[in-house]
This record gives sequence, C-alpha cells and structure tokens, in this order.
Amino acid sequence: MRKTGDTLTLSASDLTNHLGCRHLTQLNRLVAEKQLERPRHPNPALDLLQARGRQFEAEYVEHLEQSGHSVVNLNLPDGLTREERDKAQASAEERTLAAMRDGADFIIQARLRHDGWLGIADVLRKVPGPSKLGDWHYEPIDAKLANETKGATILQLCLYADLLSKLQGRVPSEIHVIRPGAGFALDSHRFDDFSAYYRLVRRQLQEAIAREQAETYPEPCSRCDICDWWKVCGDRRRGDDHLSLVAGVTRLHRGELERQGITRLEQWAEEPQALRQAPSRGSRPSFERAWRQAGAQLKSRRQGALHFELIDHELGRGLALLPEPHEGDVFFDIESDNYAIEGGLEYLFGLYYREDGAWTYRPFWAYDRASERIAFEQTVDFLTERFERFPDAFIYHFSPYDKAALARLMGRHGTRETEVDRLLRAERFVDLMAAMRQGVRAGIEGYGLKDIEPLIGFEREMPLEEARRALHALAWDLQLGRAEGSGDDVRGVVQAYNLEDCKATAALREWLEVRRGELVGAVGEIERRVLGDPEADEVEKEAQEIAE
Repeated sequence: MRKTGDTLTLSASDLTNHLGCRHLTQLNRLVAEKQLERPRHPNPALDLLQARGRQFEAEYVEHLEQSGHSVVNLNLPDGLTREERDKAQASAEERTLAAMRDGADFIIQARLRHDGWLGIADVLRKVPGPSKLGDWHYEPIDAKLANETKGATILQLCLYADLLSKLQGRVPSEIHVIRPGAGFALDSHRFDDFSAYYRLVRRQLQEAIAREQAETYPEPCSRCDICDWWKVCGDRRRGDDHLSLVAGVTRLHRGELERQGITRLEQWAEEPQALRQAPSRGSRPSFERAWRQAGAQLKSRRQGALHFELIDHELGRGLALLPEPHEGDVFFDIESDNYAIEGGLEYLFGLYYREDGAWTYRPFWAYDRASERIAFEQTVDFLTERFERFPDAFIYHFSPYDKAALARLMGRHGTRETEVDRLLRAERFVDLMAAMRQGVRAGIEGYGLKDIEPLIGFEREMPLEEARRALHALAWDLQLGRAEGSGDDVRGVVQAYNLEDCKATAALREWLEVRRGELVGAVGEIERRVLGDPEADEVEKEAQEIAE
C-alpha cells in the first residue's frame, strides 16, 4: 500500500494481508498516509524464507532458459535507494508491456498496474489464443515453496489475472503455481472458479480503506510471526489484558465472551462462573476449561510465581497416560525442515537414554532423501534392539509430531514397516504434551515445551537466540544441498539444541511423575499406561483365517 499525492495504490500483498488481518490493513493505511512509521524488527526466519524463494525462482528461470524459451527477466538489482527503485519500477512496468507485445515466452517479475492496483507476478507465461497483443496472451505463475497451494496464493494470482485481462484485453483461463521438485510441473487452476471470491475480498478491502475511522483490534492471527507490527500489537493486547492471553482460548470463545460483556483476562477469571448465560456458539465445557485456565494465569500473576494445579482424574487421560518409569526408557526428538527438499526433510533424530546408569545421547543426521532413509533406519533399528533388551520400556516425546514422522517415513521409504508397526501396535510412544495438558493446569500463556520449562525448573545451557540462528543457517544449507559441509559450529549448536529438547522432555516426565504422586495422594491409586500387544492384529487375522 502506497500513497502518492492523493492516489493510493494497492498491491497483491494488501489483498492477502486483509484476508488474514483486518487490523493490518488499517495500520498500513496509516503508514501510507504518513500518520504512523512502520516498525522494523530483524526476522531471520522470514529472511531465510525470502532468500529460498529467490533461489527457487532463479532455478526455474535457469530451467526455462536451458529449455530454449525466450525469457525476459525484470528483477530489480539489490541496493537501490527509494528514488532509484521508484524509477526502476516505472521502467519495469513499461518493459513488461513491451515484452508482452513482443511475445516473449516467459516474463519474470512482471509489473502489472491498472486503476490503482499494482501486481508483481513471479512469472507470466505465453499461451496461444487471440488478444489485443496478437495471437497470444499471458497467464500468471507464482513460485511457492509450500507443499500445498494456499488461499492467499490463489488470491494473488487472481489479482494478476485480473490486471492482465485489462492490459491484454483477454481474461486468462488459468492461473498456475510452481513448486520445487517434480520437474517444475505446474499446479493449474481455473480463474473462473475463484474470480467471485477474489472480487468479494477485493471489494471488502476497498471498503475497509474507505472507512478511515474504522475500528479494528489486533487480534492474534497466523501472520503475527512474520509481521513487523507483532510487538506493537502484542504490547497493546498485554496492556488491555486481552482475552487472547489465555492459553488455549479461541476466537470463538472471545467473541462469545465479548457478547456477554467480558473482555479482559482478570475480569473473566474473577467471574463466579465461566459464562453469564448459555453460549450461542461453542460448548459450555470448553468455556469452563478456558475459564479455569484464566484463573490459573491470574494466580501466577498475583503470586509472582508460576502456579499450577492438578486436573480432576479421568480414566485413560492426563497423568494416567504415564507408564511405570523404566531404566530402558528413551526420550526422542526430531528436527525437521519443511522446505529443504520437496516434501520436507527430517534431518536430525535425537535419542536420549540411560546406558549402564549414565545418560547418553545418540544423534542420527540426514542431509538429503537418501541419508534421511539411513538415519530413519538407524533410529528404528536402535529402538528395536533397545526394546528387545528392555521389553517394558517406552519412547517419550513431546507433541504428536515425532511419532507421526516415523510412521510417515516408513511409508515414504518403504522400509522397516514391520518394526514400526510393532512399535505402534505396542503403543510404545508416550506424548508428554497430552499428559501435561490433560493432567495439569498451569498459569502460563502457552503449553509448548519452551513455555513449560520455567514451570518445571529446566534451564537451558544453549541460549535460544543462538540456537535459532544456527537452525536458520542450517536450514539454508539444507536448501542449497550443502548441509553436510556446514561448519561444525552450526551443526554443533543444532545438535546441542536437540539434546536439550530431549533433556527437557526427560525433565518433564520426572516432574509429571511427582504430580502423579500428588494426585494419587489426593484421590487414591490411578491406572498406569501399559503396553499393547504388538501381535494383536496378526492374531486376529489368523483367527479369522482359521474360522473361514
């Protein structure tokens, strides 16, 4: 969004920003009108993602050129001043139209402008069919690293298609997405299937900007992690004691509570009950759980120390998910990267366990698909051998991801199916996130592992900021296919980070065991998690075959 004189120019990012966050639209409008200054915060993760995107686009351009296509590349050089960039942009718009009239097969970073809208399409592709250009016209392509095409990508492409229809006198039939791998195959969609939705969002954005005094609030959303305004909005929510500070509360909860006159965490926690009247949406039990969570957070705030309380016992949930601790237990954590290669890469398998009474850490590294298979096999072989030695032991992890990753890798590589099936049927995996969330209510604003660590008294030796820098650097090396040659300092920091995740998981298990003892003291003996039968399915199958 940019204002020159009295003219406001909107872009594809304004369209997708509005879809994700209405408040961001108003903030950007105030910046364009010079009533606010945009904050700037370093964001290594976003920088890395953008660098990956530029590299992928460059690889696609090279592929097109090597295929013999005529390619016009309108990428602007780095390091331009604002004035130089403005002049280059204007020149690129003219060069885009010239390349379209000349019939270039592909136009890279095409600038499309019409009636107050600007779109910068990653690629324009020449296709047959008459237009005012000649016997050809153009369709837009967006280069994306994501494995699935998102709604925001479709909206951007629809804007490019709309602008193209004005400039070439013909509406493109299709819009396309190109992703890494698969020989740069196009994921194509009919523009007509999305044009009505695009026009709706576009109209909503224009109407929101026209309402200069529109009241919006910085509701947390998925864009917060990459937004320049995250601290400004976060400080406002904290200053307002906003309900979004309650761990696990949803927007549906907040809307219903606001309808009933409840707008702040402290106010809600001090209510005599979760709701003043029956909810119009949502279940009362879900509101009651969130209300008790707000109460726990208020107690932490007032006590000046983290508060926690045990949740009433339910059969097979919470602290009842904990098996009897065993000397053969393993604490497991995987590091992964969704963009390293097509389909993502599980690049570090960390195992933490006792051997002859001493704690031991064993990492298995992967740098590409072939070494991922080897690391996966090594991990499964280690676990298989471990449970032959310690048949009553379990695998502890935090969040469902690690267990799901092993099952996914089994299918991806077509190996160790029997061994993984036996682990799954025996129910060897213990998710401590589920045990924590179902068994203990803590006065914290989130239930991620890093959020829980202060509560259980776990202190990391590796500063998280240093770990994040190393993770970003390694992710970039993975994307470039050079991770195996990454500096020892980078891989060493990432490995230390993974080890501390494993250690934190082990510390959480010990802390939860103490809480389980407290629950037993309060309500009497409760059940323990026990192993399933790894042969159960086979036994049932054989019995059925005999019966037949």
